[in-house]
Amino acid sequence: MYKVQRLLAYGLVLWRSVLKLGYKIKNCTKYNI
Repeated sequence: MYKVQRLLAYGLVLWRSVLKLGYKIKNCTKYNI
């Protein structure tokens, strides 16, 4: 159970970093156009 909880927490952090990266890319493309 502890391993699953840790995996979920890691996945959440990874998902947030991916969202931040996607937001940065979207802003860059918006300014480039």
